Amino acid sequence: MPKRTGQPNGRIPPWKHVQKQTRRERAEQMQAEYNKLTPEEKLAKLDAGGHRAVKQRARLLKQIESKVE
Repeated sequence: MPKRTGQPNGRIPPWKHVQKQTRRERAEQMQAEYNKLTPEEKLAKLDAGGHRAVKQRARLLKQIESKVE
């Protein structure tokens, strides 16, 4: 077994920064699309996906209730 020197495992592949950038762009695009939804649509999306997301549901329900009043 080699010694643990604390050095990085090796060189970073040359395409890694491109892959990271495309992932970031896709994430920003998805977040922008999600931000355009209304709280009701966000809640429906959670229901359709079968996600538990207790805190997110509570946050959305609070937004819906404050909007109705």
